[in-house]
Amino acid sequence: MYAIAVDTGKSFSKSISYKDQGFIKQRFRTLMQEGTHFSGVEVSGDTYRVEFEDKQYLLGSMCSELNADYASASKHSLTHKLAVYTSIALMLEKLGVERVGIPQVAVALNTPLHIFKNETLKVAYHDFILNDQKPISLRVNGQAWVFRINQLVLLPESLGPIYTHLDEYRNSRVTVIDIGSMNASFSTFDRLIPKVDSMVISNLGVNLLRGHVQETLSTQFGTTITLDESEAILREQVYSINGTVMLDSQRTISDLMTAHVRDIITYGKSQGISFAIPVFCGGGSLLLKDALLAQFPHARVDDKGSYSNVMSYWKLLEARGLTPHV
Repeated sequence: MYAIAVDTGKSFSKSISYKDQGFIKQRFRTLMQEGTHFSGVEVSGDTYRVEFEDKQYLLGSMCSELNADYASASKHSLTHKLAVYTSIALMLEKLGVERVGIPQVAVALNTPLHIFKNETLKVAYHDFILNDQKPISLRVNGQAWVFRINQLVLLPESLGPIYTHLDEYRNSRVTVIDIGSMNASFSTFDRLIPKVDSMVISNLGVNLLRGHVQETLSTQFGTTITLDESEAILREQVYSINGTVMLDSQRTISDLMTAHVRDIITYGKSQGISFAIPVFCGGGSLLLKDALLAQFPHARVDDKGSYSNVMSYWKLLEARGLTPHV
């Protein structure tokens, strides 16, 4: 049996496993579109041609941002199912698994907090991904894979580095703020034990900030900024027109990032969340690192960023005896 930890975020899908005394990591953009009309396109980078149930899809960064899954409250979608299955297939390839027989896979998978706390929703999501424990068959870039998920462990988002740094947090009460693309999630841990009442979720992911940047800069400079352009602008934190850097845009973007951090903190406080010892994680925390540390100079911003949760997922798989000896 093989073990894989998967975190399918709205922006990136991340996964890890273990081989030859070391961890294997991979990630790709969680963007999908039907690929029937792109059968002649050669995929590159972190983009994959996926064939599943007699249909073709493109999955990865070659797809437009317009293909992002904006159903912020749910992961119960074909996009995320294919992201999970593709992550498993790619990782089995990296592990050197021979395509003989049907590999058995133990999977730890991220779950939005509102689903994790609701037994009915949790069971429905579990069944949706598990495929009734039937073999899962797909092709990734023409490579055929068949595997069975025989153990599926659903774990909450916003675990952050808690279980990868047990000694550091064993006797502490800390709040983890996981800033993703669509959501910002909060969880408080008291001596490693998550407090259920503290698990809250907001729509204050960096996609909301990106929308504000897009709208504000379009108004400020009298231009039209596409969704794909706004992604690059937020990443680079500067706006250029015809190759000319708009210096005023840097201050505008910085102010918007600061305001977004304040909104996250304000929302958390409105839900009774304590920020005495905040730990920020997720890809959005790295993007907003300077603004976060300006508000909380002694906060920890996990340098693993988008891999923070999935590393903790692996540790919890390990604690259940579902991983190879590490």
